[in-house]
Amino acid sequence: MSSSTCRAGVAAGHTRADDARSQPIDLDQAIEATLVVASNEHTYVADLATDLSPLPEVSCDANELNQWG
Repeated sequence: MSSSTCRAGVAAGHTRADDARSQPIDLDQAIEATLVVASNEHTYVADLATDLSPLPEVSCDANELNQWG
């Protein structure tokens, strides 16, 4: 999931200046944060439980990873 997101930036022709924004990202934390932000969308229609396996950190632009749509 995340590695393909990061690779997409390379395939899109981003420059070395964009690499300066790359940093190690904790994917478990990013997923949990996304679920908190999205909780207003699912709170009244679904019960959501997570059981995430520890995922390795990946190096990418956190702003790009957190984009919606």
